[in-house]
Amino acid sequence: MDVRAQTASGRYLRVIYVPDPLPDTVFVIPAYELTGKPLAAFRRRGKKKHQ
Repeated sequence: MDVRAQTASGRYLRVIYVPDPLPDTVFVIPAYELTGKPLAAFRRRGKKKHQ
């Protein structure tokens, strides 16, 4: 699964994870900050979704 979210400090992260066999836990594969073109694309999609 893939999630893009904003941290409390305002940075945007992309996190890829899979559910863990233990209840209420996940295993994070990579997590990295969005910058440049991927960040601009994310913001564009967010604007279209909220209109």
